[in-house]
Amino acid sequence: HSTVVQLNQAALRYRTIRKVDHEVLRGIDLSLHEGERIALVGNNGAGKSSLLKLIAGIAKPSSGSVEIMGQSTALSSMEQISSKVAYVFQNPEDMFIEDSVYKEVAYGLTSRHYPEAEDRANRMLAHFRLEPFRERDARLLSGGQQRRVSLAIGSAMMPHLILLDEPTANLDLATREELLGTLKELEQQVRTVIIATHDMQLVHQWATRVIVLHHGMVAGDGSAADIFADPALIHRAGLAPTQMMDLSARLGINPPYSSPTGLAQHVYAMMTEQEGRHDAARPQLV
Repeated sequence: HSTVVQLNQAALRYRTIRKVDHEVLRGIDLSLHEGERIALVGNNGAGKSSLLKLIAGIAKPSSGSVEIMGQSTALSSMEQISSKVAYVFQNPEDMFIEDSVYKEVAYGLTSRHYPEAEDRANRMLAHFRLEPFRERDARLLSGGQQRRVSLAIGSAMMPHLILLDEPTANLDLATREELLGTLKELEQQVRTVIIATHDMQLVHQWATRVIVLHHGMVAGDGSAADIFADPALIHRAGLAPTQMMDLSARLGINPPYSSPTGLAQHVYAMMTEQEGRHDAARPQLV
């Protein structure tokens, strides 16, 4: 798969009120590829949102480099970067500036004078199941509907890469499950998706690659199974395992399960196997 994002020793510093340099990201080396579903995890202050902002071009690296599709963000305008990368804010309302869902989705297209703006906006409304709300004010929709609008806005430009900051924050269980379905739909529009999240259930269910940030550095990088099989890393990075992962660990099951069904099936298979061995050890009565 081709490289979409390349970070070489990328660092991000800012000056505090006391005029002291504070390093948020320290020499990040990463290659992110087409088709990956990437979860950025780590405790508060680890640098997740800062890394998203570097990739989106909202922040420029203090040293090192960030390249999107081979083009340096330091040498590119926000308009050039935004045609390749869409950043979806943690709070969907931060993205709303118009008085109808259709206008929200069409805004980026019409402002850039896309020749097929109307057609593409309508396709986005259909794809994200927003047609019934096209004339509604997005601010008056439910949490799940607002998330769908924000993803439609992000996808409308057909970016190579979409970045989501804490997409399941403050969602109830039903809306969260709906979001997982919407993320799957998103893959038909966008090849590479990066999510910064504290939601370990989402990480287990969705991500093909997990990058752990700790004190502004990459502390772990691999599949969800690889990351959650390392208790020391989980503890050091302040990750909160789900109840299923915790129960799996207590039962000595590795890699841990994310769903009750998977864990129950595993335990049932273990018990059946033990019963089978126990029966085989019994002498036969003739």
